[in-house]
Amino acid sequence: MADGVTLPPLFSTSEPESFALRSIRDRHAFSLLSVIEENGLEEPYRSRLLTFRKEALGGALTDPFVQDGWDPSLFQPQELADWRRELDPRVGRSWYDLPWYFAEAFFFLALLFAFGYYEPAGPHRLQDPFAPLKRRELAPEGGGLSAAPRLAALPVGSAQDAEALRELLLASLWGNRVDLSMKHLAGSYRLSFLRHEARELLVDHSSAVARRLRAARRVDFILDNSGPELVCDLLLASWLLRQDPQRQVVLHAKQRPFYVSDATCSDVRAALEALGASAQVPVRQTAEDLHRQLAQGRMTLREHFFWNGPLFFCEMPAELRRELAGSGLVLIKGDANYRRLAGDRRWPPETSMESLAGYFPAPLAVLRTLKSELVLDLEPGQAERLDQEDPEWRTNGRRGIIRLVGEA
Repeated sequence: MADGVTLPPLFSTSEPESFALRSIRDRHAFSLLSVIEENGLEEPYRSRLLTFRKEALGGALTDPFVQDGWDPSLFQPQELADWRRELDPRVGRSWYDLPWYFAEAFFFLALLFAFGYYEPAGPHRLQDPFAPLKRRELAPEGGGLSAAPRLAALPVGSAQDAEALRELLLASLWGNRVDLSMKHLAGSYRLSFLRHEARELLVDHSSAVARRLRAARRVDFILDNSGPELVCDLLLASWLLRQDPQRQVVLHAKQRPFYVSDATCSDVRAALEALGASAQVPVRQTAEDLHRQLAQGRMTLREHFFWNGPLFFCEMPAELRRELAGSGLVLIKGDANYRRLAGDRRWPPETSMESLAGYFPAPLAVLRTLKSELVLDLEPGQAERLDQEDPEWRTNGRRGIIRLVGEA
């Protein structure tokens, strides 16, 4: 990444009142209380999570792997090696003195340990602690399907193809506003995430991305959130499969629950079931078609431990690089994936993603709403103008990016 360039510092929880620190101290600590409440937890799991919350609110980082009562078979050898490499030098350090991405990734690993997810036997083994929240998003009153009727009815194989595909790309982008790890943001946008102003799209390569999508025989989605965003992703995948009968779509999901609402394979199946139960005929037909494409192998669903891990995308394991190398275009969704792609460092906002992501094994496009301080590809002076207009523009989810890397 960026050969010959002096690397700026990583974003860190050690910076007083930074967004990174507030995320760990406030946002993620609240997630622990939500897990206790939503799952009606009893002892000893309630106490475990409260103890972990106390640790994360200012204590020292402890090593969950040294405890008894977890099942090593639930981890692949390379997965354990990745965690050991990143965790060992940081055990005993304050939660307020950690690289931000590592702190977040480890937070959710440790939460699963406290919840009992990795126990050899127990009431919560391999259960998603965020499942109650996710289920509500897909319920009729949850708003998770609010965009589905319009998007499912978009034409395929007509003069309106380009317009339809751009609308689907924008829906897939702005669906990222509904993020259950950011409760206030999700509440603000749940029923109106598709409404936006043109100036809120800071980088707009949507036309170029659409051209690449229409030419690609295989499209890969590196998924982000479940709920409304995943529904929009599935409707985009459905359109692409219908538009070219030779095309394949691969959905890459998290292997374990992560970042509260990140999509697992179970979440994809739940979203398909919710679409199939819609009262709207085009939505039900879309769900039936996607089930058929899954059965026929034109759409495939895959998971990998790396998507939940502590490493950046430049450290992607060889087998995953080989898999993605066969893609005509990889759609990288969401804020955390954007940070992992760029190394989560304090790059100047005029830095080009092109200069940082040359290591990636396939053509890629990034769809991301801004929910953290890292931002790239801006014009000189643009960040300063936005600072004057809206001091929280980097983190409040109002702005977005559609960035094709390799051809603009």
